Amino acid sequence: MPHLTYDEFRFVWFFLLSFASFMLGGRLYGLIVTVAVLGIVYLQFFTTDLHLSNIAIFTFTTSLLTSTIFFLLFLHKVENDALIIQKYLAQEKRKRKTKEQLLQQIHKKDIIYFDNDYLWDNRRKILTHEGKTIKLTQKEKRLLSLLIEHKNHCVSFEDIQANVWIENYEDDISIQSVKLQITNLRKKLPKGCISNVYGAGYVLLI
Repeated sequence: MPHLTYDEFRFVWFFLLSFASFMLGGRLYGLIVTVAVLGIVYLQFFTTDLHLSNIAIFTFTTSLLTSTIFFLLFLHKVENDALIIQKYLAQEKRKRKTKEQLLQQIHKKDIIYFDNDYLWDNRRKILTHEGKTIKLTQKEKRLLSLLIEHKNHCVSFEDIQANVWIENYEDDISIQSVKLQITNLRKKLPKGCISNVYGAGYVLLI
């Protein structure tokens, strides 16, 4: 089995040096080191005896240049992929920021945001789900407005009776009528957002 001569071993070392310079230093540093390596090799070839044939020098040169082209293309692809990822992350960050700003604006205005894309326009008294309007009766609109006004706090049966049955509050409004309105409204809102407080009333959880 033939052994590497000293000059052949230096060629292997030069090749590895060029590879490492591309991987650790990038394209510019790799090109500088590769040109320096070729300059050293050909300087020694013309000034001293390398104990290597012209074919060996040519093979080393073409191999080094071929690997250099490969390294350049590989690093170019890596940089492009990194740029694409950075653009994607920046775009997602902008989307998330825009969504957060939109939600802040929604809560600052007369728009109430529920889970699962439910929106309540408190000024126009319109409930929508994924952009589609959900039909509510007048009593359901009054009830929802009342619960939203006191969101996350219990609204008593008496307050519901007084605010939902405005036109006939003096009549005897039964608790069952209140429960019926709550049941009907629950069907049109995200599940679990209206909670019963036993013996006291109801609370809208947002």
